[in-house]
Amino acid sequence: PPPPPMQHQSPATTTVYIATPLEEAYTCFILETVFQIPVQDITNNTNIRIPGRFAVPFLTNAIGVDRSLLRTIWSLADPQSNGFLSCKTQLSLILRCITMAQANLFHPETNDNGQDNNNSNNDT
Repeated sequence: PPPPPMQHQSPATTTVYIATPLEEAYTCFILETVFQIPVQDITNNTNIRIPGRFAVPFLTNAIGVDRSLLRTIWSLADPQSNGFLSCKTQLSLILRCITMAQANLFHPETNDNGQDNNNSNNDT
């Protein structure tokens, strides 16, 4: 059976991320080839532990995505700040966010209303 969807919970909302079959296949490929995780562990979604220090060299190769945005993307996949990824869904989420950032479709500095959270110029 597929792993349960990853859930990110905040006080007001719950977001569910489910990888597409293509994302799932690409994530497995990356886990096998880049992180040398055996295919049986990937299939069973067990024994996956990728410390941030091992992921950083791979993630920083993302063309057009600066380190501060990569940190934000990592925090989405590791909301408890464990410092490691423990399931393939977390890596799938990171890969999707990086792809969106490369296409200029990922803007975490905006809130749900489309307003810039970094805007300190409030007209009140």
